[in-house]
Amino acid sequence: MFERLRKASQRVTKRENLGLGTFGLAPTQEKDTSLCGVIRREALLPDELNTTDFSKEQRKKRADAVKAQQEMDEQVLSVQLDASRMVDTFDPVPEVIRDYPNDPDMDEFWMIKTEGLLKSQLEIVDDHLNRAVSANYKDFLTGIRLIQEIDLDLSRSDIYIQNTRRMLKDSMETITIPGLSIANQRRKELRLRQVQSIIETFKDLTQVESTLQKVIEKGDIIKGVEIASQLESMIMSESLMQYTCLDPMRRRIEELWPQLKEKLIQNIRDQLINFDPVVYANVFRTYSVLDAHLLSMETQKMKKQQLEATPRTPAKEEEKEEDEEVKKLVKKKPAKKDSYCDVLQKCACGVIGDLAESGLKEYLLASKETILPRDLLLQMGYTQLCATVKAVELPKALRSVMLPIAAVLHNFYLVCQWHRKPFEEESYDLDALHRLNVMEHEEEEIGAEGEKDLAAYAMPDREGVSGATLLQVRRQLRVCRRALWQFSQRMINDFIDCCKLDSGTVHLVKEIVVNDLCLYFTQIGKVFCGSESAELKTKLAQKQCRYVEQLHVSTLEVFKNSLETEMWQPFPMKLAEMNGFPGLLQSTLAIPEEDDMFLRSSSSNVETVFVNWKKEGNCFEEGKKLQLRTAKHPDVLNSIDNALILTGVGINAFSKSVSKYIDLMLHMPLAADFVLAKLLNLVDYYVYAVTTLFAPSSLLNTLFVQTNGAEVYPHIVPFIRRCQSVFFPVEPVEVDETASARDLAERLTPLSALSPEAEENLGLPQPVLSVDESLLEENVEVRRIIAAESTRLFTALFAAINDRVCSLAPLAKSAAIQAYVRELPDMTHDLCRMFYRCSTYSVLKNLEAYKPMILKQKWDVRSAKKREAEYMEVIEQDMKGAWDMMNTASEEGRFTPLCVSRFWRVLMGCVLEELLSSFTEVKKCSQEGREQMGMDTNAIYNYATSLCDIQPADDAKDLKYVMDYLTCCKLEQPADVLAWAEKHKDDYSLEVVNSILNYAMAKKLNKQDLKDLKESIDRLYAEEEPEEEAEQPEEAEQEA
Repeated sequence: MFERLRKASQRVTKRENLGLGTFGLAPTQEKDTSLCGVIRREALLPDELNTTDFSKEQRKKRADAVKAQQEMDEQVLSVQLDASRMVDTFDPVPEVIRDYPNDPDMDEFWMIKTEGLLKSQLEIVDDHLNRAVSANYKDFLTGIRLIQEIDLDLSRSDIYIQNTRRMLKDSMETITIPGLSIANQRRKELRLRQVQSIIETFKDLTQVESTLQKVIEKGDIIKGVEIASQLESMIMSESLMQYTCLDPMRRRIEELWPQLKEKLIQNIRDQLINFDPVVYANVFRTYSVLDAHLLSMETQKMKKQQLEATPRTPAKEEEKEEDEEVKKLVKKKPAKKDSYCDVLQKCACGVIGDLAESGLKEYLLASKETILPRDLLLQMGYTQLCATVKAVELPKALRSVMLPIAAVLHNFYLVCQWHRKPFEEESYDLDALHRLNVMEHEEEEIGAEGEKDLAAYAMPDREGVSGATLLQVRRQLRVCRRALWQFSQRMINDFIDCCKLDSGTVHLVKEIVVNDLCLYFTQIGKVFCGSESAELKTKLAQKQCRYVEQLHVSTLEVFKNSLETEMWQPFPMKLAEMNGFPGLLQSTLAIPEEDDMFLRSSSSNVETVFVNWKKEGNCFEEGKKLQLRTAKHPDVLNSIDNALILTGVGINAFSKSVSKYIDLMLHMPLAADFVLAKLLNLVDYYVYAVTTLFAPSSLLNTLFVQTNGAEVYPHIVPFIRRCQSVFFPVEPVEVDETASARDLAERLTPLSALSPEAEENLGLPQPVLSVDESLLEENVEVRRIIAAESTRLFTALFAAINDRVCSLAPLAKSAAIQAYVRELPDMTHDLCRMFYRCSTYSVLKNLEAYKPMILKQKWDVRSAKKREAEYMEVIEQDMKGAWDMMNTASEEGRFTPLCVSRFWRVLMGCVLEELLSSFTEVKKCSQEGREQMGMDTNAIYNYATSLCDIQPADDAKDLKYVMDYLTCCKLEQPADVLAWAEKHKDDYSLEVVNSILNYAMAKKLNKQDLKDLKESIDRLYAEEEPEEEAEQPEEAEQEA
């Protein structure tokens, strides 16, 4: 059947050339060699194989058909090319006639089918063998060509050798053969040594490079820089530059330097976030080595470029032009690289920006006031985040920005401290770095900024870093501190600009707390680089002035509305003196008879000056009895004992406004002069409005024309001095107050004796309202009246200022309250300070009496039905009085709801602290007594909650503070008490725990168990004592 196949197998010796694998002696396995499943390839989906349709469905059918055809070919080849068929004894007849039908009618059909199958398989095998022969035939032809070329070369060589052999035969035997043998041997030896040396060098370089990769993968950048610098120095040496096989390694090292530098800069950023002197020393030394190495490599590269640009042979004109261009490029100075201090400054600025933005984002995401989506907040920049801060969140948001900035400045300050004595043992001690002042003796150690001769300030070389580099770094750090502080100020200025601090919607308490935070931040700048923070103070003062301007506009509007309801009323002088009327314009003169001589400003606009008097003789003659008839007081007899007095609506509004402005001057010192100007504007507004709207010129002349002010001025000068010392503290100048008073009196009085030219230079108060100009036309008396009344108002004003200055001391007289408030966090402490400044009352007057009254109680009884809880009544009375005072102040607008709530929480914590302190000193107490203590504490807390809703807070004592103590007193086992002490050792002192052992556990335990328990407690609290002792020197320095 396969005659061709058998003949081909007899002629071919290597079966591999036919595409057959080598076959061993393993016994052949019977395979299914049935021919029933094989058909002709032309009959296998001919439409799919031969079609020209390239639609998606048709392409899929064609691919499936090709795949089926390949599988069929592989099946046929695996069967027909089996090793068992390649022997002469193989008989294919049984295999062919295996499915022969016994039916004579089917013989012809079977023959046609079998013939087709055999032809199909024969074609498959034949194609496979043809391909194998063609492939090997190409190799065979290639080999033949190669042999022909070699044969040609050999023929030529043979002819050449025959021609030269005759000529060199004699010399070869005598000279050439011995010389060549010696030279060849020597050359082989030299080349072998050279090759061995180069191979060893390449091995070492490869080993160093692999070590470098491992070190970088581990993250040891410092060691990686050292290895990389050594490796590059080796491969860039003159001896190895000739080997081009090292060019890939050179490129890899050159690409590695930026990565190492970037990772080293990341280490610098980490040190600015968390400073460690040991790690920073390694980072600084490594960066110095890296910088020096890159500089040397750059210099070497420049020299190489210059050498290549030098022409070695006469060149053509075009080549000369190219050489000139290359020379120009070489002559160009390289770009200026950042120094170490520049990199350090950029890292610090970047860290400050990133941490400030992330801190503000975290605060806004955690805030309940934020209404923006989380994804939008995460995409916002710093200024956009500042613009989204609500007015109620300004202090906390500003604190979240200032804290990371202060932390980075602190670490940068420690870096500058370390560079004072780099690589010395003292520089690795953080406590020593904190104790030093970086600006102390700075000019003596490194010279002034503009000084060029630095020979006297030379520093020694340390740890491979030159002294010149160390001195240069320290001098540059002095400039970097100022630049970094300017950047920090700009961050705060951007916050102040974007958060609308000057808006009228910002509450006064928030404005003051922001001011306190900014002033505290300026103190950091003074310690950091000696800066006065003029930029931040200027920006803050501008915002505060705009805020005060808006506040002043609203104040004038309220004041104008109050003046519209003001009017004159007759009132007995004795009652006025007894009731302490605040009116300043009073008269004991007789009352005019006509009704239209009385003014009521409610019937007119305050902005219009209304003067309508009928003047017929002197109607204000003293002692004249006239009947007064008005709508409110129809039958009030006028007499010398009665007086014309204002109702007090305007003066009350004026007093409140003055008090508010004084608070602004105290809390906003940067804008105090502007607030004082607005205060004087308010005084002028009031004086001119009252004297113009409510008094005729004849009445004012009668009141003030006899007053020259000489008796008032000596009292004004000390008040002015005292207020200036509080608001604008400067170095005092010794001036005689009597002389100053005399000079002031000579300047202002008498106005009638002054010339018009001199009068214009006095700077008298100018009116704020639009008034009738006829009142001011050459009327010296009216201006004199205004000046005199301004003097009287200034006297009362400075007296009020003096009272407020004297009341700045804390209102709480109890030492316990002062100590408790001193331990509170900054925010609550600021609110308490605000409470002290806005209040003139005392709170919890009987706080010191709580403990004696509690110790007087009987706590060791089994039943408390007849007990008298006198101390609870005292506590409730104290709390009721404090709440009434705060509620009244809140209604008057002197306190904000937040201030009231927080301070009420502080007072409640103070009471609970006093209760616990008293309970710990009760020596005889039964179990029922402890229960009664808990019931009393709950009752007091519930009473406080009924007065005001106590807001939960972490910075003040809570009800749990007392109840946990009472719970521990009920424990029976020593292990439970010890576990309780371990859990609450941060909340309770050792004295409180000892009171539990001495008064509660002594009756429950024997002496040995009690002694062991005490020793365990002492050891537990003794572990914290070394840490507290270490913190005491720092606290002492901060207080100093």
